[in-house]
Amino acid sequence: MREFLSIALLSLCCFADDRFSNNWGEKLLISSDKRSVSSDDFLFLNKVEVDLDEGKLIGYQVTGKHFEVFKQVPYAKPPTGPRRFKKPEPIVNFENRRHNSVAVGDNIKSCPGHGYGKDDLFAALEAGIISEDCLTVDIYRPVKHYETSLPIFVWIHGGGLTTGTSAYYHFSRLAREDIIIAVVQYRLGVHGFMSSYSVNGPSETPGNFGLLDQQAAIEFVHRNAKNLGGDPAKITIGGESAGGWSVGWHMLSTKSTNMIRTAISQSGMAAFDMSPQDSEHGNLAIRHLCEKTNTQDISRVLDCSVGVENIVDQFRTFSTNDTLKLQIADRDCRREYENYPDWAPVSYDGEFFKMNAKEEFVGGHIVDDVIYVIGTNSFEASLIWKWLIASDGVQTYEDRFKIFEGLEGYKEGTKMSEKRLRYVPVENRQNIFENYFRILRDEPWLNCADIENCSALEYQLLAAKIWGDMAFVLPAFEQALMYSDKSAFVAVYYLNIDMLYDLLGQMSFPINGSGHAEDIMFMLDVPAMELNLNGETKTMWEILHSPSGATYPPKEYMYHMADVFVNHWSSIIKHGHPASPWNQFERGYMHFVEWTNNQTHAIENVHSSLPPTIKFMIDTYGDNNSSSARMIFSSFITTLLSLFLFHIF
Repeated sequence: MREFLSIALLSLCCFADDRFSNNWGEKLLISSDKRSVSSDDFLFLNKVEVDLDEGKLIGYQVTGKHFEVFKQVPYAKPPTGPRRFKKPEPIVNFENRRHNSVAVGDNIKSCPGHGYGKDDLFAALEAGIISEDCLTVDIYRPVKHYETSLPIFVWIHGGGLTTGTSAYYHFSRLAREDIIIAVVQYRLGVHGFMSSYSVNGPSETPGNFGLLDQQAAIEFVHRNAKNLGGDPAKITIGGESAGGWSVGWHMLSTKSTNMIRTAISQSGMAAFDMSPQDSEHGNLAIRHLCEKTNTQDISRVLDCSVGVENIVDQFRTFSTNDTLKLQIADRDCRREYENYPDWAPVSYDGEFFKMNAKEEFVGGHIVDDVIYVIGTNSFEASLIWKWLIASDGVQTYEDRFKIFEGLEGYKEGTKMSEKRLRYVPVENRQNIFENYFRILRDEPWLNCADIENCSALEYQLLAAKIWGDMAFVLPAFEQALMYSDKSAFVAVYYLNIDMLYDLLGQMSFPINGSGHAEDIMFMLDVPAMELNLNGETKTMWEILHSPSGATYPPKEYMYHMADVFVNHWSSIIKHGHPASPWNQFERGYMHFVEWTNNQTHAIENVHSSLPPTIKFMIDTYGDNNSSSARMIFSSFITTLLSLFLFHIF
């Protein structure tokens, strides 16, 4: 049985083994008392009915809890047949004008993605774990919804745009804070982001379908806000990792910004040029995909000699089984063909982006009337740590530039399994490495006096700091400056809590700090989440942080940090700004909050200047003539995380 529950919970991977075939995550229980649990908590108290524009919505209230749940609520028609590889078609009515979430129960159908291998993909389909009919939202609502017009939080899951599901996000703690939450599912990978190319503008298959799915879900919630007891003027969208990217892209789509008051990007910012698909390489890739799909055991042979749009039309005639075989062929193509894309958003599709979003973004044409909360974690390089410490990773001074090579951009004539995103020019690398060494000399993990004679661990941690800054922290602060210079209200956070054990790497941390996606653990209040496992009650935190032969139970400061995190997120969603003492970020007063801890409590440190390494990067390489402080090496590009999740490890 795979030991990837933690990744599944965070929607970074969803494997079809016996844990997930029963939607194990659906059996999670959130308890306000971390030391007590009752079997009654697993029972439904009663059904709840709500009249939406599309028909009657039936949900349930959980015994002993002050929230209601509506699962797998459809916001668009199934993207199958002629609707495949097209923008979503909103539903007009539920089937028979009713949607019964109680009948859905544990059977949460996720969108197909790369969390499944060839051996378990079809088993997941047969078990009902995945389905193309997956454009749904899970809604959490406090029982006191009738008392007022409540704020609404729309959550977009992460997973590198290739994996993820709503099933593993349980927002009952925020729902108890008098907030309505909607967790969105959207098309992933080739299903959500394949696009053809035309020199004359958007093609007939313009791409960005996954983003349009998210937008359709926001529109569904906005349209039904009052029906749900919410306020359509108080909608916040949020997401982590690829969900954070998505939020950043929504900030560049007028239709989205017209529906929201606040946006939260957690460990992910708007990025472009993620793949070569917005070129003739996109059309060639579709031909390769057609040819590779013909090598699968599909029901009919495709004609790959016709035009690209005709090929896509043939894809639309597939059964779901054949569509999953197309997904398998897509994975094989990425490994075999030069210039084959990791399908990602394009900057101009004529629908989600009415204008060229990359050009608008680089030109500083961004909104100023949406509150924007941006944040990162202190050890984002947990994503690549296994690569750093490998024998061919970073071991000596001579390996110092490997971390920059790991940030390099797409190169003509390479396979996508070798793809990176260009960030740091060759001529800047030695200067950056030397100055990071200088700035970080006082860190407890960096003890060597001679930059050329450090230990392997010291070089690895130094490389990790550089990678984390380049891929996450620098883009976060840089875009915070861009939006604040346009007079938008911006707030920035930096999570630096001692986590002891890394969920993604399934290993203890080499230093104290917070790895990628650890913020979700606090937002979902995982320290107080309990699960009855084989008759034994354990905290979810203990399960996720307990490798074989070791245990990492929750610390008191982790419970406290969860309270702090939920308190701030509640304030942001309810009022449009964090709770005190977290202040607005702007160029003259670059306030940001850093969360650290002692043995018993989380500590809030409010800083008034940039982190030293980030200040060095912006002071040294920033564009002094631009109020947006864009870096000379295309800082709007960030790293495609699915590369490290699915291509290297």
